[in-house]
Amino acid sequence: TAQQLRVVNDRLRTLDAQKDEFLSQVSHELRTPMTSIRSFSEILMKDEQIEDRDRSRFVSIIHDESLRLTRLLDEILDINRLEAGVSKLDLIQIDANDAVRKALDTIAGMTRSAGVKVRTDLADGPLWIRANDDRLRQVLINVLSNAVKYNLAPLPEILVRTSRIDTFIQIDIIDNGGGVPPELSTSIFDKFARGNRTGRNHGAGLGLPISLAIMRAMKGNLTIEVTPEKTTFFRLSFESATA
Repeated sequence: TAQQLRVVNDRLRTLDAQKDEFLSQVSHELRTPMTSIRSFSEILMKDEQIEDRDRSRFVSIIHDESLRLTRLLDEILDINRLEAGVSKLDLIQIDANDAVRKALDTIAGMTRSAGVKVRTDLADGPLWIRANDDRLRQVLINVLSNAVKYNLAPLPEILVRTSRIDTFIQIDIIDNGGGVPPELSTSIFDKFARGNRTGRNHGAGLGLPISLAIMRAMKGNLTIEVTPEKTTFFRLSFESATA
């Protein structure tokens, strides 16, 4: 009994520390756009000699930062609803190959401008799964976008592979930038965690936690796997569905 109590207490202390870290990160992420909005609005209020060009630029910054703040709050609420099981997703039969093609079409502009080559290795299909079309595309776009933003290889490439393994359908997203460092693979799905801070730009670190919550709400999973060459990649897994 004493051992069980110690285990429970240790778990409670860990959860308490995670809560404090989460609140600290939320405060930090919210403070940045709020500080920017406040600073530029005060300039506009106090300085009557601002040129029209600068005034327009400051207003644009305030608008962009307010949108970023709204997105951040929406993401936090989205995670909480999904993790609590409050947000129920309507699942329909979807071809995994078709979902991959649509997601790649969506980010085609991003991959082109970043100079990233995309290759596909799609299994003979269709590969039927039960998922929510919009939410599955959201997960795919998020993981693919990360593969673009954080890939610093001289000739960046992304391979998207689908396969059927027994009763499971898998979607693998592999880039040649090294993937998530192994020491961060256990924390990459934590809120506000970032697997690579040296990419082209940074988000709030909520994309992967949201993606994992979505996958679990669709009875699937999002995991980090390791290639034979010891580099990491992301895998979406679903149980196969009959068309």
